[in-house]
Amino acid sequence: MTHRTDLETALLTSDGAARDMNFEAPRWEGIAALLEPLEEQLVEANSLDGDGAPIATPIWASIEAATKDADMVHLSYRPNVGPIRQLQVFVFREGDGSPFIELTFFPEDVTPVEHLETAFRDWAQRVTDTLKARRCFCRHENASWRFGDVGPGSGVFLVI
Repeated sequence: MTHRTDLETALLTSDGAARDMNFEAPRWEGIAALLEPLEEQLVEANSLDGDGAPIATPIWASIEAATKDADMVHLSYRPNVGPIRQLQVFVFREGDGSPFIELTFFPEDVTPVEHLETAFRDWAQRVTDTLKARRCFCRHENASWRFGDVGPGSGVFLVI
C-alpha cells in the first residue's frame, strides 16, 4: 500500500470539490508573467470576460484592461508543465484597482507523480513568486471561506 502525505491526500481525493489557490497581494505584472508562457495552452472556448465576451489576445498583455471592462476574467489552460493538467484562472479587479487571482483545479486534474508533495509545493512557490504575491492559500473549495482564514474547518491545506 502506498502511503500518502496529507498534502497528497488533499490534492488527490475526489470529493466533488475543486481545489482553489488564492494569493495575497498579487501584482498585475506578475499576472501577465504567469499567463504569458501559458498562452499556447489556452483552451480558447473558455477565455472569456465576466460578460462572456472573448478576451483580446495576447491575453497576458490585455488582462489588466480586460478586467476594467468586466467584473472578472475566466481562463482555462492545459499546461504542459507542473503537476496540474487542467487549470482554470479567475482574475478580478478589486475596488482599489488591485488584482485578485484564483487558480482552480480538480483532483482529476492533478498528475499523480512520484514525490507529488514536493512537486506541488515547488510549483505553488514558483506561481506565488511569479505573481509577486505575499502568500498563497491552497484550499478545498468553500464558498463561505474568508480570505486568509486558516482555522479549523477553513479547508486550507497549504500556505506558501
